[in-house]
Amino acid sequence: MTYFQCLLSAIICVLLFGCSSTSANDATVELSEEQVPPNMFIVSPIEASGNAEDEPIEAHKASELSIGQGRFFSYALPEGWQLGEDGQFALTLMAPDKKALTLMVGNTGLPNNYPPAQFIYEKLMAINPENLQISEPQQATPVKGFQSAYQYDVSYSIQGAPCKGIVKCHIAPSYDLCVMAMTAALADAS
Repeated sequence: MTYFQCLLSAIICVLLFGCSSTSANDATVELSEEQVPPNMFIVSPIEASGNAEDEPIEAHKASELSIGQGRFFSYALPEGWQLGEDGQFALTLMAPDKKALTLMVGNTGLPNNYPPAQFIYEKLMAINPENLQISEPQQATPVKGFQSAYQYDVSYSIQGAPCKGIVKCHIAPSYDLCVMAMTAALADAS
């Protein structure tokens, strides 16, 4: 699993746990499909095959993730990572070496025709990047609860240090408005 795949997995966990109203202690309670609240989904962990040849060199174990509960979101936190921003509309997780971060931010009430690249640009500008470059969009698989998604490769600098990442914009249209959520896995490129 690459570093970006690990970051994207953490972001998806944030989105899946983000609307949860249960505490971290309730995370092990098993529910049937009928007991799952609206807009929540049962997620089954991936099990290792037991064949060492099939396992990545640095396979991560489930015990290396802790479930955190902020003011607005529940999230999966890899070992050593820290919670950065815990806002009403955004969540940021930072790697121990401060060279990588995951970012999830969303807004509702946007026009259905709002350009996803514009949404991505506006949200990424909050980290004060220099020379932000955003690729052309690629169709992506949206997280549950969203109807469509677009993926972008991004590159930029922070105080002269080159950085790159993968950013997804998830879209859930409703009548004449939509919800957009951006997930980003960003890291030092040097």
